[in-house]
This record gives sequence, C-alpha cells and structure tokens, in this order.
Amino acid sequence: MNRVIDLTFGDMEYEYGWTKRQKLPFWGNDNELKIKVKAHKGERITQEQRDSYNQFIENIGTVSARSLELVEEYVEKYYIKNVYSSVKELVTPRSIVFNQNGSYFILCDFAYDEEHGLGICLSPIEEVGSQDIFL
Repeated sequence: MNRVIDLTFGDMEYEYGWTKRQKLPFWGNDNELKIKVKAHKGERITQEQRDSYNQFIENIGTVSARSLELVEEYVEKYYIKNVYSSVKELVTPRSIVFNQNGSYFILCDFAYDEEHGLGICLSPIEEVGSQDIFL
C-alpha cells in the first residue's frame, strides 16, 4: 500500500505518512506545498484528517492571513524587526501536516533558524515556534 486515491485528498503516496504536493494560494503567492497526512505504515487516512483538510481548503484565505499575522507577531517579539522589510523574506511555508486527530500545523523554512525551521499551529490552538515542538 504505497499509493492511495482518497476521495478527499486525492492521489497520495506513502512516505513516512501520506503525502502529495499541491499548489495553494498562501501569503499572497501561489506556493507548491507538501501536504502530509500523518499515519504509520499500514494505517489509513482518518475522517478527522479529511474534515480538517476540507476546513483548511475552504478557509485558505483566512488561514493564510492569520498564519502570516502569527508569524509577524512571533518574529517581532523574538527577533530584531528592522533587519528585514517583510517577514516573508525570512519565512517560507513548505508543508502542511494533518495529525490523526484532525489538528494541523504549517512547517516553514526560517532564515533565523535554518536547522529547526518554524512551525505554525492554527488548530486546535494558535501557536508559533520551532518545528521541534510540533513534530
């Protein structure tokens, strides 16, 4: 079971969880993001993951705007503001991970922490920090 065609997610390949690439309008750009659905080998996609993904897609504009606000607040709080003109110069969304319980988070490259990157959780709580706290 290395591939599955899910009614919600579409064509997914197993790579330490179900994955695919999808072009999405995010932070004012069309970004090709990796969509990852957490699952152990042999496990199927849960209904909670499907519901969360559908909600994410239906509200992509709101999710995009709110996640950018959270990142801007985080960077302003912990880093020197005048070094960059836009937080988008520092942070690049790469993946969206849907947990089995339906919670999800966004993984980003982060110029100020290249080793650990940045994670943004929007559901069930809003939180920004090192990717390590989400993985």
